[in-house]
Order: sequence, then C-alpha cells, then structure tokens
Amino acid sequence: MNSFKKYRKIWVIVFFILINLINAMMIIKINKANNWLTTPGMTFNSILGNIGFIAVLLSLALIFCSQEKRLMIALVVETIILSVLLIGITMYYEFYKMFPSFYNLTVFNGESSEDALEFIISSIIELSKNTKWIFGLPIVAIVVLYIFINKNNDLHKEISLSSRKYQASIIFLIGVLLLGGSEKFYQQMVKGTWHEENTTVTFRLQAKGVFNFYLGEAIEYFITGEDEPEPEKIEEQLIKLKKYQNDSQISFIDNSEIRNNELYKGIFAGKNLLLIQLESESNFLIGLKVKVGTEYVEVTPNLNRLVDKSIYCNQFYTTVGIGNTSDAEFTAMTGINPNGNRYTVYEYYDQAYETLPKLFREKGYFSFATHANAGFFYSREENFINTYGFDLFFEKTYFEESILDYQDKLVHDWVGDVSFLEQTVREMKLQKEDTGKAVFSYPITVSNHLPYYLNKEQGFYGQKELLFPHGVEGISENYINYLEHASYNDYAIGKAIEALENEGLADDTIVIMYGDHGCGIDIYEMFYQTPELFINEINPIIEYVEDKNSRDLLEQRFLLNVPFFIYDVSESGKLPPKIISLVRGHESIKRTIANLFGLEAEYYFGVDVLSDAKTSCYNPRNLTILADGIVVSGSSEKKVFTDYYMYKDTEIDKIISGTLEYKNINDKILKYKIFLNK
Repeated sequence: MNSFKKYRKIWVIVFFILINLINAMMIIKINKANNWLTTPGMTFNSILGNIGFIAVLLSLALIFCSQEKRLMIALVVETIILSVLLIGITMYYEFYKMFPSFYNLTVFNGESSEDALEFIISSIIELSKNTKWIFGLPIVAIVVLYIFINKNNDLHKEISLSSRKYQASIIFLIGVLLLGGSEKFYQQMVKGTWHEENTTVTFRLQAKGVFNFYLGEAIEYFITGEDEPEPEKIEEQLIKLKKYQNDSQISFIDNSEIRNNELYKGIFAGKNLLLIQLESESNFLIGLKVKVGTEYVEVTPNLNRLVDKSIYCNQFYTTVGIGNTSDAEFTAMTGINPNGNRYTVYEYYDQAYETLPKLFREKGYFSFATHANAGFFYSREENFINTYGFDLFFEKTYFEESILDYQDKLVHDWVGDVSFLEQTVREMKLQKEDTGKAVFSYPITVSNHLPYYLNKEQGFYGQKELLFPHGVEGISENYINYLEHASYNDYAIGKAIEALENEGLADDTIVIMYGDHGCGIDIYEMFYQTPELFINEINPIIEYVEDKNSRDLLEQRFLLNVPFFIYDVSESGKLPPKIISLVRGHESIKRTIANLFGLEAEYYFGVDVLSDAKTSCYNPRNLTILADGIVVSGSSEKKVFTDYYMYKDTEIDKIISGTLEYKNINDKILKYKIFLNK
C-alpha cells in the first residue's frame, strides 16, 4: 500500500491512459464496422495516434492542476468527455451505419439546424435502446478509482509549478511526437496507393485512431480547409469528362461497349413519369414472408405483385455517402455519385449539372418534386429549384393544408406516405390540366425512416391494420417495427397506383421506384438467429457463412441492395416484364430514364439498366465494390464470390482499378466544380 501511495500518481496516469486507449480501440470492433479492414500496421498506428491524443490531454491536466486531487478530478472529467464522445459516435453509427466527421456538422448550418436538432433529440430515446453503453464503463472505473484513493489517502498534496511544467512538457512532447508519427506513418501507408484519393471516414478512423482522426478532422474543418484546385488539374478533368459525352463507353470488365438499349429508346416519350424514391427500402423485403403461428404473412404484397408486371432489378445498389437520402436524390437527378465524406447538397450544389428536370423541360414537360418534411432540410426548397431545375417543390406545409380530408402523421410530425403519395398524384392531375403538359413528378417518401417508432394502439391511424399486432416470438420489437413500417410504405404504394387510376392518369403514366438506402439496422442478424421464421420465393434470404471475411462482405452486399422497378401502369406491353440480375446502381437512374423517355442527354454516367452491359458499382461511404458475382472491399481488397461467376486475379484487378478510376473522375467533377468550368 505504501508503494502504491508513493507512486499513486504514476499508477493513476497509467490507468487513465490504458482505460481510454482500450475504449478508443473498441470503437470499430464493438460497432462491427468493417473490422476486416484491420491490418497489424493499421492497428499499431491507431494505438500510436490514440495514445498521442490522450497524452496531450493528460499534459493539459498536469499543467493546470496544482493538487493531486484536482489532477484526479481533471482526469475524471476528461474520461467522462471521451466516453460521452464515444457513446455519441456509436449512437450516430446505430442511426446511419457510418461514423460521423466534422463535415456532418454542415447539416446544422442555416435554417435546417433547428429541424435537425429536434429530430436528433426526439430520436435519442429510441436509439439508446441499441447503443453500446460499454463505452461508458471507463467513467464508472475511474470514478471508483477516484473514490477509493480519496477515501484512503490525502489528495491535497501540492505539486510545484516547476514540477508540473516539467512533467507536462515531457508528456506533451511525447503526445505531439506520437500524433505526428501516426500521421506520418499513415501518409507512408497510403502513399502510391488508391488511398491517397479514395479514403472513407471508417478507414481513416481505423488507420489513425479515433481520437487522432477527430483531431485532424477538426483542424481541417475549422482551420485549414481544403486546397483550391489548380487550373491545370481542372483542365485535366475536363478532358476526362469527355469520355461520358456519348452513349457508348468501354466496359473495363469484359471490354464490351456500354450502350443504351436502342430497342427501348423513347418508348415512353410524352408519357407522365411518377418517380418515387422509397425511404430505407431494402431489397430483401420484396417477396419476404414472416411466419406467424402456422401462416406466412407477406410484408410487401403490392411490390411483390409488381415483380410479374414490371422491369425489376434485383441487383440494384445504393451509392449514398454521409448525405443518405439527399445523396440518393442528387445521384438520381444528375447521374453523378456523391462524395462519400461530404454533404454533396451543401458543398457541391452550385454547379450547372445536367439533370432530369432540365432534360424533361426541353421536351416540354412540367416538373415538380414533393417531400413530407420541412423544405429547408437538406436545402431542398433551394436545391430542387435552382440546382436540379424543377418547376415547383412542395414540402410538408403544403400537404398539411391540403384539401384532402385527413392527415396521417407518423414519425417526427412528418406526413404519412398514404396521404403524401395520394396528394402527389392529385397534384400531377392538377398540373397536367393547368399547363396542358406531360408531368414529371418526384415524390420522396419518409414514413419508413429510422428510428422505427410504432404506437401499437394507434397503429397507422386506422388506414392500415398492423401485420404483427402481437409481435412475433423470436423477433425483436425493433425488427418488427421496421417490417411494419415497410408494410405501411407498401400499402401507400398500392394506394398511389389506385389514385393514378382514379384520377384518370393510369393510361399515360409510368411509375419508376427505387430505394434510397437500406434499413439502417443490423437486420441480417434477425435472419441468422431465426431463419425458420422466414421464406422468400423472389429473393434469397441471407444465410450464415462461417468465414468471417466472406460473411462481412456478403452482409455489406445485403445491406446495400435496394429494389428498382419500372412499371407501365397502362400495361401496354411496350416494356415486357423482366427480372434483371446484372449489377446496377443509383448512377444508372438518370441514364435509364433519359433513354426510355427520349431525352437528349449530353452526359451518360452509369449504365442503362435495360442494357446487357456488365459493369460495377461502388458505395462511396465504405468503398465496397460490387460486380456480377463478386463483392470486393475497396480498401483491403478482400473479396467473396457469389452465384456462378468467377474471375481471374487479373480480371479482379481490372474491376478494382476501373471502379476506382471512375470514382476519382466522379469525385473531381464535384471537387473541381467541373460543370462551372466546362
């Protein structure tokens, strides 16, 4: 005990460093965030970065605390702050399935800040149910340590200023050297690799350490900012952009031509288009049945029926970054993927993009977009008019004041999808009658949004009965609530199609639907734990795979997979029903619509969904690369084969390098504001 008392300050400091280091190192593992990316070098560098940051905090406590008691209190406070930070990060991860960066703060700029804050606060209780509170254990541990020492020892011993300065200086210097060494090691790690141009928050957080990463992000965001591109670099990208100024490119997978399907060019010219973006719509929902007692219950009966009446793409993937829904909107309108680490709609909105509304306007269409949230969120009321080129944009207040005799509000005071979609269809008819023009309408649904609140007594306001009013034994409430919301969204789609018929629009309207991103919860665990409760005759249900790397990659594909439908409401036969199983992504939406409606597009990003071209797509958030029959981690290059496709190593290298080349051009179109300089 005397030995402990003699060296207690040293023991406390070591404990402070170790407990916060362990906490920081668990952030990837506990949140199951691409832990297969870890290499010994990344792990070592992460330890260096985290220790360096903790050492700097420790030095600050030493220099300002003249007593051991004050030092102990400072270390307790610092541990609380770090633990709360990690709890906040993991709560954010629960919501978005990605780690935040300081660039996420952009959402709190301007008018949207109040709405965003209100949404977050109202979501905390629901999100906290699944948050890993283990990150709060260091708080308990260090408080207990403080109580123990304070009870048994005199902590009021003064520490001389000269001693504090000396100790703090040494520890601060060590911390700075470790931080600098970690950054230097990281730069060497990525030098000459694709990481120089293609990094994700997860990769950098894992390679640098969570504390070191956020320190660097703060310095870049608040102090240094990004370097302005040089004119010669802009010119270089303008030359590369020309590759996309025709409807034919060469596939880097098999060297075939990627062309629009001429058979269907302009077959829907002059028809109305109802393009529906479906909130959090995962593809595994299509065809899914859940066992209740001895019966199986369909989750999405309306979409299931459309499979036999539509073009249905079952290997369609989301390409959103940190902007989530707004990223999907941006890509659908422009054909350009978002930068995974930035809010595209805030940082890259001010370019003269070629967009679907502008192309439809050239063909004499009237266009409008609708959303059931406040228009200032994600700057929609500005971007939809000025950036995308819609004639009108309708937000929540319009639907609340609508002539329809009911309002259904579900989540966070948003208008429910049934009312929202029916009113959008009614607006289509009104605008068609007022303008005498064909109409392009773009509703963005929202009811199927995290967190999945559900008042069992209130249900869906009497509009739709619950599928599982008594739950399902073996399936958690969170999963059941998601399935209920997905079922409600499906019900709303059915009502929207009925509304097209009731309003006399069915004969000249095409409905195209796609998911913006996956459901945002680890729903695959539900299938692993209770596979006997599910069947699906349309899409295979994910199965447990023993190999960890393969399992992680297959789960990535599963979570990124969203549905895509093209439905001719008139059933004219111009577009025979078909299931397309080639890999496609959000960037293909604009090109596909332009071809079907005979729009005169100048730039062709992505691929025509109806073509027979083999291509790849990538997810900007985590750089998972998907091609027919294979999933590749864009960072570790670990891979897993699916279906019956196989590739040689050289072919896989081409897929990776070709996809990353496409991404680099895509990102620099945004960064260098190419459409302002072309």
